[in-house]
Amino acid sequence: GYFSKLVYDSVRPNNSQRPKLYGLPKTHKPECPLRPILSMVKSPQHGLARFLVSVLNPVLEKFSSFMVSDLFQFVESLSHLRSNKNFMCSFDIKSLFTNIPLSEVIEICVEQLYESEITPPTFPKEVCIDLLKLATTNVEFSFNDTMYRQIDGVAMGSPLGPILANIFVGYHEAQLFRTTPKPIAYYRYVD
Repeated sequence: GYFSKLVYDSVRPNNSQRPKLYGLPKTHKPECPLRPILSMVKSPQHGLARFLVSVLNPVLEKFSSFMVSDLFQFVESLSHLRSNKNFMCSFDIKSLFTNIPLSEVIEICVEQLYESEITPPTFPKEVCIDLLKLATTNVEFSFNDTMYRQIDGVAMGSPLGPILANIFVGYHEAQLFRTTPKPIAYYRYVD
């Protein structure tokens, strides 16, 4: 009763299929390891995940002050820095999507949606929690005709992967920069 028929029909699994795992080679790394990707299109969670992306966009905007969308935006952002006394470093979060603690990021999202200045969704907090869990937890997939279940983290290939990763990292950046001086320039890119 919280959603229109149009929304319900867009999130309800219909003719769905189990996601399949495949690997993309990391050609820039020694021995060319594979990056695991779940093909989530047509999965039972896909429509719900796409809907939840729109629900979570205000939270992402709140934590997006350091985000850059690509290398060109990054270079443009640095163009104003003119000093020989500065240095640059880069940090990489290893396997970010699959290492995001789902319970923590769901808690962050719900707290921001219902207990901050963001206009909350039209459905109750408990429903939001249930929907986020349905879209992200216990995703079953197959690889080489064997079934597996992802027990934590966000599947690379889910529409929720990039937004939950950015919210998680953005939230912790905001916590860090409340107590620590911010560098001259700081940017985040999640591919």
